[in-house]
Amino acid sequence: MKHRLLQIPLLRSATLLTLVNIVNTGLAMLSGLYVARQLDTQQYGHYAYMANVFLLMILFLGFGLSSQISKDAAEHDGQHLARFQERLGSLIALRLGTALLAAVCGGLLWSVSRESVYLYAGGSAALFVWVDFVTALFSGLQRIRRVAILMIVQPLSFILLLLAIPIRQEATVYTIFLSSQIVSAAMACALVIKLPKLQPWPRFAQIRHLRWSDMVAGQVYIIVLLQTAYSAYGVTVLGALKQYDAAGELSIALTVVRMLPLLFGSLITVLYYPRLCAIHTQGEHQRFQRAAYVVYHSSTVIAAGCAALLVIYPDVVINVLYTSRHAAATPVLGIIALMSLFSIVDQILTWTLVASDRASAALPPLLVRLGLVLLTLPLAALVDRALLPQIVALAYIGSSFVGWIVQLRASSVIGVVRAIGFTTVVVGLGCVIGLAVRFVIPWPALPYGDESSLVVAALCYGMLGVYGLWKRWHAAHGLLGEEA
Repeated sequence: MKHRLLQIPLLRSATLLTLVNIVNTGLAMLSGLYVARQLDTQQYGHYAYMANVFLLMILFLGFGLSSQISKDAAEHDGQHLARFQERLGSLIALRLGTALLAAVCGGLLWSVSRESVYLYAGGSAALFVWVDFVTALFSGLQRIRRVAILMIVQPLSFILLLLAIPIRQEATVYTIFLSSQIVSAAMACALVIKLPKLQPWPRFAQIRHLRWSDMVAGQVYIIVLLQTAYSAYGVTVLGALKQYDAAGELSIALTVVRMLPLLFGSLITVLYYPRLCAIHTQGEHQRFQRAAYVVYHSSTVIAAGCAALLVIYPDVVINVLYTSRHAAATPVLGIIALMSLFSIVDQILTWTLVASDRASAALPPLLVRLGLVLLTLPLAALVDRALLPQIVALAYIGSSFVGWIVQLRASSVIGVVRAIGFTTVVVGLGCVIGLAVRFVIPWPALPYGDESSLVVAALCYGMLGVYGLWKRWHAAHGLLGEEA
């Protein structure tokens, strides 16, 4: 039977989800920038610490249930409805139980530390994992509009509440964040109730009948866990050491370098990965290799150009996005800027390995990268506290580089030597263009100085990127198109 993903118009669903993800990412960026402008660096560090505790909770307590319900719903063909209803009910019961565990963990941490940040993080995590589960259910059922609604309701309600309520301290932001999660969870409940045929009610008695050998979320869940825990670990450790100024500076730099990977993420998971799976299923190995190679090159051109801009213009980017109040984050951003490139490459190579049924090959590079940070960050506590965020940033960029090399060696579908050489040339060319625009070409007639040169440099990269993507589109269209 043909996969249900291929039974709907690919372009329509992918376009809708991509647009929603772009709007969602934009709202998240705007809300983050707004909060940073309202709080000083130490207060923002407290908020960043809460956000990272929340992130770690949803990662460790997710258990891959969202991936499992999405797979089960996509494979349901309308037959054996009673069996699917029992499976769905048992998974809903298991999800609710593990969501309650997040709230309990938050309460226990609060009872030990007496810091309210853990209560807010635990409650928000409990609500989020439920919404994520319902979103995955609708995704498997191909209810794309409902998926879009659940993706956008939380960030939209969050930013509306931020604009409506004056912010004078970080506790206000905690309350607003929890309130937006409550709104999102209520919407999820309202939408899932509208599936009476599937009887989406919790069946706690059926949990013991689940066959754990059929739960296939394992390796992909571990991959996502390692990827996200890697970026959250640094801020969490700095916050735990009470170095909130350093945590705020690192969080601001990481937020900037994540902007492009967040926008690329939907294109990779919605467009690239499903089509690559279809090609692999048909056994077209040569076509699979060419598609992976083309997408890697196309994405690297854009990502390397943006990373070079961040290396050369960190002060301008911080001033434009966060104002001069957070100028202390400038050296951290200058060090960590290339992570913008490595993050996109990591997504492409990881999903390429997963699509080729080699998910286990994606684990060693991620473990190496995380292990290097785990070994380096404790040593950072021994250095001068003024240099702490820069030391942590160096640990991140060094581990990202080593992880990239290991990951390329694991990805045999992309030539290792050619990929390394191509990426090095693109990064070098990007730095030359950026330096020429900023330091060689004079700008006496432009009123905004380096801000104007940043715009001109970005336009240069934009023209090069558009030309490169136009050339690559003709190659990729036949590889990832509908006829696959």
